[in-house]
Amino acid sequence: MFNLKYLLLLALISYTLQDSHCLVTVEYCEEEDDEEGKIDNGGIDHCTSAGEGICNHCEDGYAVSSNKKSCISFQNCYELEEDDKKCKVCAYHYHQNSEGNCVGTLCQQYDDKDVCTKCFDGYYLKNNELKNYYSLLHLCR
Repeated sequence: MFNLKYLLLLALISYTLQDSHCLVTVEYCEEEDDEEGKIDNGGIDHCTSAGEGICNHCEDGYAVSSNKKSCISFQNCYELEEDDKKCKVCAYHYHQNSEGNCVGTLCQQYDDKDVCTKCFDGYYLKNNELKNYYSLLHLCR
């Protein structure tokens, strides 16, 4: 009977000490609509945020033109350079190649000579090559 009391007590304690199994939670906000129920795109096609005829942000797959008056089809790019043929600001996890297109990358930061100096989480640099930490862990088993 004595052990049963302790078992019951431990069960109640463990139940009260439960914590969320998630280490990180993510919240996001939806874009707020104006009074008419429409997003203010300033009359610009594919624009999701505008003010006074200037587009600040476009839908996915489109980039803000250099004059900020239109959205141009351009993958993984937020903003275009002066001639609207090359990307000026690529999306996260993308980097501009020599043709001005945004290509996927595991490098988070580049120096002024376009050499990777910092990798995204899970990767490291060895002899100027990106390596995966997980493959290193696999070799250590």
